[in-house]
Amino acid sequence: MEKYIGRSLEVIYMDKKKHFSHRRIKIRSVNGEFIEAICLASNQFRKFRISNILSYQVITHAK
Repeated sequence: MEKYIGRSLEVIYMDKKKHFSHRRIKIRSVNGEFIEAICLASNQFRKFRISNILSYQVITHAK
């Protein structure tokens, strides 16, 4: 995941209560088993456990 630092991703994430969410995030850092990112919808800092990211796709902007 380190190669995506500074990039924006769409992720499907499962939290510790087994709830699923679809988020757009911008990765700030990768520390061990966690990604530290900004949630683009809320503009809030979030921590995501890498093993709970079920799928992801890099967001590319058409020009």
